[in-house]
Amino acid sequence: TSTQFEQYKLGIPEIDNDYWLMFKTVEKVLLEVDNKDYRSINSSLDYLMQEFTKHINDEIQLMRKMNFPFIETHIVEHSLLLHALEKEIVNAKLGDYSNLNADIDQLLINHIEQYDRLYADYARLMHKSYLLEEI
Repeated sequence: TSTQFEQYKLGIPEIDNDYWLMFKTVEKVLLEVDNKDYRSINSSLDYLMQEFTKHINDEIQLMRKMNFPFIETHIVEHSLLLHALEKEIVNAKLGDYSNLNADIDQLLINHIEQYDRLYADYARLMHKSYLLEEI
């Protein structure tokens, strides 16, 4: 959730802002589920997918600027993550909200920890501090 977000920050403002927005959107969906606001749920889930797609494009552009050597692996991971997120959203739109928060949060957290952290470390090693904020 966004309250735990600080521990997942990478120090790359563009990426951190994207994730903060996605975590906040997941929290919003959970409130909508609790309130049985089904029309808003679908709209919020569509927004989450739109933001994630934007995030993928923005992140890959940053990686290209930095000549990140593992960009192809990261692109494949994005495809897998996008597919998993789509599956969660389809299940939710079909009325299965049972693990929505845990599943989406875990997908995002795993990606941050396993893939994005590697990129952030690379950026630091390459001294591209213009992309990074002080942590």
